[in-house]
Amino acid sequence: MQRGNRARRLLSRKVHWVALALVVMGSGALLPSANAQRRGRSNTSRARQNWQRQQQAYRRQQQAYLRQQQAAEKQWRQQQAQAQKQWLQQQAQAKKQWQEKSLADLDALVGLDATQKPKAVALIAAQANGIEAIGKQNLTQRRRRVALETLQTETWQKVEALLTNKQKQKVDEKNVASQVEGLSQVVNLSDAQKKQVTGILRDGVAQFYRVLDEGELSPAQRTARQGEIERAAWDKVDLALTPEQNQILDSNRQQDVLSELAGELKISDEQKVGIEKIFDERLQNNLALRQSNLSARALLTELEKNRAAMWKQVEALLQPEQVKTLTALRGVQASDPRGKVAAVNASSPALAFPTDDPQGETTNLAENPEDGAAEEDTTEENIEPNQAP
Repeated sequence: MQRGNRARRLLSRKVHWVALALVVMGSGALLPSANAQRRGRSNTSRARQNWQRQQQAYRRQQQAYLRQQQAAEKQWRQQQAQAQKQWLQQQAQAKKQWQEKSLADLDALVGLDATQKPKAVALIAAQANGIEAIGKQNLTQRRRRVALETLQTETWQKVEALLTNKQKQKVDEKNVASQVEGLSQVVNLSDAQKKQVTGILRDGVAQFYRVLDEGELSPAQRTARQGEIERAAWDKVDLALTPEQNQILDSNRQQDVLSELAGELKISDEQKVGIEKIFDERLQNNLALRQSNLSARALLTELEKNRAAMWKQVEALLQPEQVKTLTALRGVQASDPRGKVAAVNASSPALAFPTDDPQGETTNLAENPEDGAAEEDTTEENIEPNQAP
């Protein structure tokens, strides 16, 4: 009986130890899985923290970049404002200096009296304002040049109204030298030709003012008379040049007229080709006439016929509206490809007027070799056609 109880107690202990061993063994098998989960959660938490730190650093970089951009833009705007301020100051200073110089040049040339000077100051100031306004407009280079030339002509006509005939004659006489120099730059005048052309133009100036002294003329009569004298003078200049020089002059002038027609008449490519052909034919006809043995009077007559025939051929290529525009353009100014008629009044001031041109050029119509009054007489005295003196 006792032995049986003891055996049961031993068995019970073995079962307990076995059960305990099994429990321990089972717990040991579960431990690695729990550790792995804890490690995974820890890694995930660290990754999230790292990502958050990266995002915060990125946002700080963005904010710093934006601050730099804003600072750079602020600095750029300040620089632009300063540059604009300096430019306006320079323009105002240049404008003031130009007005003072223009007045000083005009006063030195004609000797303005106490009554004329304030009025001239006001006119020059108005022209300076007009030049500034044209510079601000969105115009092509050609239209800007035309606008500036128109403004110059209108201003000088007003200034001219203040002057006496003797003062006007001083201006015209001064312009002769610049006209001759401008012509020489185109056709390379010899010294003898320069002297002869200068004499022709000076005689024309004297002739014109002798006419003015004979009696008062209306503005229309004055313009017509001046045109006649100019035309006669440039006919004499034509005879003083060689055929080759006249050919160069004709070619340059016809290119100017072709550009004007293209801009004002809006001619098509086909019309342009046709007009170029007409112009080229006229050049060849003029060269043949000048190389002939015609007298001076006969030569000028034939050249004028050739010119009239050219314009008739040009009009035949144009539409009715274009012909109307061409008729309006073909006034005293810039109508003839020969350009013998002055582009501006012969008494334009010998002053350079700034154009605010992109190429930085200035407009000085007084230096146009086609400007200037000249003698009325068209006889052949002392001038042989087609021969350089």
